[in-house]
Amino acid sequence: MPSIEDPGAFLAGVLSQLPRPAHRIVLILPVQTSDAGPGEDFYVDAVRGVALYSTGADLGLVDENIATTPILAHTLDVYSLHNPAAVAVIIVDDPRPHRPVPRRTHYELIAKLREQLAGQDIELLEAWTLTGTVPGQRWTSLFENDTGLLPTGANFDPTSIEEFSPASEPIPAVLVTDPALAVAVKGALKSLNQARNAADAAGRAEHPSPPEMLRLVLNQIRAADNGIDIGALDIARVEIAMHDETVCRSLYALSSSPRGTATQALWTLLIRALPSPRRAQAALQLAVSAYISEDLDMVLAALRIALTDDPTEPTGRQLADDIALAVPATVIVERLRGGYLTAAELGIDLDLGLD
Repeated sequence: MPSIEDPGAFLAGVLSQLPRPAHRIVLILPVQTSDAGPGEDFYVDAVRGVALYSTGADLGLVDENIATTPILAHTLDVYSLHNPAAVAVIIVDDPRPHRPVPRRTHYELIAKLREQLAGQDIELLEAWTLTGTVPGQRWTSLFENDTGLLPTGANFDPTSIEEFSPASEPIPAVLVTDPALAVAVKGALKSLNQARNAADAAGRAEHPSPPEMLRLVLNQIRAADNGIDIGALDIARVEIAMHDETVCRSLYALSSSPRGTATQALWTLLIRALPSPRRAQAALQLAVSAYISEDLDMVLAALRIALTDDPTEPTGRQLADDIALAVPATVIVERLRGGYLTAAELGIDLDLGLD
């Protein structure tokens, strides 16, 4: 096996034996000691792959920070499963114009990994980043900034790679799309839009007012929290109502309040029922509520959905920043509580609306 003292050959050997090309991924390598002789004092018998981006899209530094949580968790899993002498890491990122690799976020991630492993008395032996896996591809050490090119014909024992686990960040079952319901809701949305367009064309449009829309959503929150089935037409009406800025602002205040957990049944239903890319608003409401209730796994899952459906949504960006910086929930509550005043200006007491 190529020695870690020859990083190019070592990296080429590991990458060449993976069952599929590595792409935008963090490869975690448990390093074992060996008595094989000079230059072969360790070996790697498994590779764990974790997605570099949680959303599956290039959304920038914010979302790489979101991905940090599962990467750290998988690294500790590797250690507990294999009990290695040390750990090494390979980051395979994509080349992007004006954003050279290594990037600042790569160094930040390795610093977090090193700190976490040190707390468990585990050595992070080395870390590299590169933007491809073919011979001639440039690699760079994230420790010493040494750099080089992947060689051809690396000699690496394929039996030493026993496992390659792809990124494991499944969406919780409660948020998985219900295909039949999504089809029904899509049809209901189409019918509502057609009816609205026909009314507009005939000059008899009577669109619901913001107070009416907010009351509609509050009624459905109460119904869902009480276990009452909500039909496709009412789900479609809620989705349309949530596009109103005053309604949305009011709901953020409610989701971040002590009564926010009562909103989660409706938000999860909407995520399961709405066709992509219409899930973003419900997913962000759920992310806010889950963050306040300290359910980080649900926060990350909801944010992945929200930022996949609407990568430019400013609330999603802000919340992702907050999570990355571990902003206290109380700060978010204070930031969003103005929605209570917005609702009051519409003549609605949000808390009473749930009673």
